[in-house]
Amino acid sequence: MFDPHANRSGGFRIRDLPRDASGHFVLCFYWAVASCLTYLERLTGGAGLDPITEAHPFLLRYKAETEAVIPALDPRMATDAQWDALQDRFVRACHTPPPLEVLGQSLGLSTAARRLLMLAGLVEEDSRFGDLFAWLQPGAGTRRLTLELAERMLTVPGESAPGGAMRALADAGLVLPVDSAVPRTEWALRVPTELWALVRGEADVPPPAGRLGGACAVPPLVYGAEVQNRIEWVADALASAPGERVALRADPGADTETVATELLSQAGCRPLFLEGPVTAEAAKLIGPWCTLAGVGPVITFDLGPGETAPPLTMPGYAGPLIAVLGREGGLPKTDGTPIALLDLPPLTREQRTTVWQHALGSRATSDTINEAAGDRYGDGHIRQIAQAAIRQADFEDRQEVTHKDLRRAARALNHRLLDGLAERLDPSQGWDDLILPPGALAQLRHLEAHARNRDTLGDRVGASFGSEGPVGVRALFSGVSGTGKTMAARILAGALGKDLYRLDLSAVINKYIGETEKNLNRVLSRAEALDVVLLLDEGDALLGARTEVKSSNDRYANLETNYLLQRLESYRGIVLVTTNYGENVDKAFQRRMDTVIAFPPPRAEDRRRILALHLPMDHTVPDALLSEVASRCQLTGGQLRNVALRAAVSASGAVGQTEMLNALAREHEKAGAADPFHRVGTTASVRATPNVQGFLGALRAGR
Repeated sequence: MFDPHANRSGGFRIRDLPRDASGHFVLCFYWAVASCLTYLERLTGGAGLDPITEAHPFLLRYKAETEAVIPALDPRMATDAQWDALQDRFVRACHTPPPLEVLGQSLGLSTAARRLLMLAGLVEEDSRFGDLFAWLQPGAGTRRLTLELAERMLTVPGESAPGGAMRALADAGLVLPVDSAVPRTEWALRVPTELWALVRGEADVPPPAGRLGGACAVPPLVYGAEVQNRIEWVADALASAPGERVALRADPGADTETVATELLSQAGCRPLFLEGPVTAEAAKLIGPWCTLAGVGPVITFDLGPGETAPPLTMPGYAGPLIAVLGREGGLPKTDGTPIALLDLPPLTREQRTTVWQHALGSRATSDTINEAAGDRYGDGHIRQIAQAAIRQADFEDRQEVTHKDLRRAARALNHRLLDGLAERLDPSQGWDDLILPPGALAQLRHLEAHARNRDTLGDRVGASFGSEGPVGVRALFSGVSGTGKTMAARILAGALGKDLYRLDLSAVINKYIGETEKNLNRVLSRAEALDVVLLLDEGDALLGARTEVKSSNDRYANLETNYLLQRLESYRGIVLVTTNYGENVDKAFQRRMDTVIAFPPPRAEDRRRILALHLPMDHTVPDALLSEVASRCQLTGGQLRNVALRAAVSASGAVGQTEMLNALAREHEKAGAADPFHRVGTTASVRATPNVQGFLGALRAGR
């Protein structure tokens, strides 16, 4: 920044000031000093500054410098008209409009308001002005300019005090009272530090909140011609009408930052990315900061069903503003400011391929890119995953990025965005591990084929399915606990190469009105954007048939069910819903499911195979006993798994007959059922019941 106090043999004049932000600030600074000196001369009744400079000798130097810098402006007759003419000539000579000029023009600040801003900031530049202000207002107890003293300095003899200057600055957040509880005349005025740095013309001042973007090259947009034309139209609107507001709707994971940067660049702004809602207190600082820095705020709102974004206004800022919204939530009522709507659709497979190619370049093969394009990520998530995968390859000193690197990076992104909302389950491999009737297995394999080919189904169905086609996959798994529903979900996720996340619906239900829908929307939207397999476990809490409305509780319960019905119908990901009570599921849910698969309890031959899968290879349980267990024990697959686990835990060596029988007894006891092989006596010893004594005796004898 230009330093007026630098050593100069002959001083300096206005022509020495650089025609930029720093030079303009120095000019405005000495204009404020001139106003201060003029007021001091009025205090002495025309006797000059000598009585005051004896106590404050630093003013002598400022008086000489002011007369040198602004020779055309007589400090004793510093009128607004004189200043406006001098300042206009200086601004016209600048290559770019200085921040102070941009601020005044965009907010419509009067000359008096601009001068008050500079007067309040004098103490920020030289602490000796604080000594002067304290001397001029001994009863105020402050070293800052008070509002009463400021109004005296702004008043020209023979004219009334300029009104509205302080209100205009306060409304814009430029000058604030240190303590507004004291009488108005005693308000000590301060300029926020973050704003004063920009007023001085300093560069690279960090924003008071959010993240400043636009410093890097903007990636190319890959949307279709219709969306591209809409983006260009909105950009032209921002360039021609700087106060335009834009509502940008997109799915989570879409690269809204790139679109916002492109839009604001047409208006000559860099973006400031903020997480909404912005509090009124923060907005008073962010608004004028954006005006001074020449940036446009981009506020992202996380709205749930039925919520409305706050008004798209910001004190101290009259430029373009972009609100980023998801698919849910509404727009605020306008205050007369036009709102342009821009809707970003999901990317097609071809568009995702283009984004992957740009993000990975020559670091990945065409096969890797083609395989990655099958996952329905937005362009924002694609670029995040690609950058993380490249870092991983660089860490391992490899040039090529593999699909394994991409999966690892995607999993890290899933962890960051979903782990707090749902539980990640490890996928399993192999349909052979799932013991089900042939019909149920065939339905599961058909479900896998549906999920694999959902991107291309749009080319094979009628136009009534929409331009994108039926990309959502919804399945209902019905059966009693332990019949393999969760295991089937794990195997399906493993076969598709996707992460599996389980959401317990009972955990998202909230007693407060609307909160359940918001919780569901948050999870479903993120799972959809990350293209994971989402398992809604124990969905009976919301899948139950809607009831006749007899109370407010019934009405709100039905609203939650209706919301889940609608959200599942529009869901574009893979969602699996499990229920233990298929007969109680609302018929409307079953109609919206692509596949409904019943998981029956295992038959005797199925139970025998389940035991064989879960017992260790070196077990010594006789085959005859295993067959008898499979025949007599009406246990589910999950219960048989528990039996095998308990037997393995209690065995000191290989799992044998005794451990198996004890484990069976405990599992039946836990389920409250009679054990056909054992009973537990009052001494807790395990003894054979009479109806199986003969079988066990023959088994021990080897017959």
